[in-house]
Amino acid sequence: MSKFDPLNAPEQFDNAVVYNAASSTYYESFLNGDSLFQRSWRLDDAGERYAERVLPADLVVGSGNATRSYLTEVNGRYTEMPLTWYIDRAAWDVSPGYDQRDQGFARPINLECMTCHNATPTYSPHTVNHYPEVPLGIGCERCHGAGGTHVERALAGLVEDRDSTIVNPAALDRDRQLSVCQQCHLTGISVFADGEDPTTFEPGMLLAAHRSVFAEVEESTPGARFGIASHGVRLAQSECFKLSEMTCTTCHDPHQPVASLDPDWFNARCQDCHQDEPASTTCARPVSDPADRLTGNCAGCHMQKGGTSDIPHVTFTDHWIRPVRTGAPPAGPIDFSVRRPDPLTLVPVAQSEASRSNARVADLETAIAYFEFYETVHQLPAYLDSVITLTSSAFDSGLDRVDARLARGKAHLERGEFAQAVEHLASGAAADPANATIAYWHAVSLQRADLLEQALTEISRAVTTQPLFAEAHLKRGDLLSALGRFDEAVAAYRRVIDLDPEHQAEAYNNVGFLYLQQNAIAEGVAMIDKSLTIDPDGVVALVNAATARMILAQWSDAEPYLLRALAIDDTMIGAYGNLGVVYMETGRRAEARRMFQKVLELTPGDPRAQAMLLELDRE
Repeated sequence: MSKFDPLNAPEQFDNAVVYNAASSTYYESFLNGDSLFQRSWRLDDAGERYAERVLPADLVVGSGNATRSYLTEVNGRYTEMPLTWYIDRAAWDVSPGYDQRDQGFARPINLECMTCHNATPTYSPHTVNHYPEVPLGIGCERCHGAGGTHVERALAGLVEDRDSTIVNPAALDRDRQLSVCQQCHLTGISVFADGEDPTTFEPGMLLAAHRSVFAEVEESTPGARFGIASHGVRLAQSECFKLSEMTCTTCHDPHQPVASLDPDWFNARCQDCHQDEPASTTCARPVSDPADRLTGNCAGCHMQKGGTSDIPHVTFTDHWIRPVRTGAPPAGPIDFSVRRPDPLTLVPVAQSEASRSNARVADLETAIAYFEFYETVHQLPAYLDSVITLTSSAFDSGLDRVDARLARGKAHLERGEFAQAVEHLASGAAADPANATIAYWHAVSLQRADLLEQALTEISRAVTTQPLFAEAHLKRGDLLSALGRFDEAVAAYRRVIDLDPEHQAEAYNNVGFLYLQQNAIAEGVAMIDKSLTIDPDGVVALVNAATARMILAQWSDAEPYLLRALAIDDTMIGAYGNLGVVYMETGRRAEARRMFQKVLELTPGDPRAQAMLLELDRE
């Protein structure tokens, strides 16, 4: 993690415009003085730009060996930017995952992401991505532990050969050494022990005392694509690893970047272990002199590079050391598991001490992992079934934990089972009254169950517990609006906008709609248009933008918004109805009739559509 430095930056800015077909959006990176910016826009049918935005790159993520990605910061909230610089291609392209789901400038940087790419940040609990303080770069304490006492002793002249106040990973046993590296270099979904989070791991701990990590079973499959941070999973499959005491530092000097090493560095590390073995067991290179077998590129054959499963346009070393293979996956567009019609299996690649000794604890951890996998990677209903089955077995045995109740409640919400969601989320909220996250989701479940007053009480508890929780303020505004308390709703939405002015499209739209209801048309239009700048695909905002123009009798201006809404969601009843009115007002009677008939197809007996058709018949 670093600031952008134009003097040492590898980025080039010729052909820096990228079109993302997934969202019909253009992106561009450019320099303004010494600062890097990214711009986004779309083109209308006339080729004119709309929804144009420009934000600065406040931080750079990456060593520059494979990629450089960028974060932008607004009021302490960090989000990823849509363009990444890919080193091997020397080209800009959309950031990983954006060709599947384009989040513009709004993809939040969660605590696990920020912590592994950086020294430990200061984090606002129960927010998605708010950090009062963000360091610049991974520091010594990540591997050596807190150094305050060590520094004090050194400054006082109390120097020892081995200072027990600081961790020397080389002096740790093998599992603890590996844990230091695996806190970040073990790809998968982490389920943390009670009281732990990504910032609380301390060198010298066993990873099993801190978390379990679940990975797709394919990560342990020969020939399969592997994740860019899958070193730990892949290395553990290797015979070299299983039959020796090797650790990550057997081959890697943690104080020396790989790019700075001599080209033969890793071959020499192989020879450190294998030079005294019989040539027949060492290498299958077709050479006449067996001694020559150790002069080749050991890592090039036995740790081939291939395309990764999670980062496009990148080749990375596969740390599964094994006999020569061919057909390593090429770099290129990544084949996300989200495209698969069948569910994937998650397996623990690191297992907590508690789950090793208790199968029901393992069930709870697995359920939590499956729900996160469902939310973030692969939305198949089968995962929800697993969450419910696994938590049921654990809850029935008397075990419980708040994040398992959260996963179970959200699984029921996804299935439309609101009463069951309320039950489990209420249980979690009662167990941890200071947990703003579960209070938020409890409020959501109560809202879905049409218990609005109870939902308002619960969401108010969430925003009191964590005043920086923007999404909770947004939900509070929704509930106040539904209860007819419009002035309070406007204040709640305004609070969301104050907290996060560049990402909360829904808050702008909702407060704009309330302004329209109060006949404050100009204020409503400004808010709704800002919403559409942030999220041009917000169908509700598109209909509201059209409604505002219709109030002003700007019929021709209203039509494009409605057509855009229907292009995104062809079941949007309000868009068909409003478009029918626009066509009536502009004398296009046959088209108006088709729109009202479409409304009746979607909602048979709709009285407004029937009234409009009767009016057309009378004319």
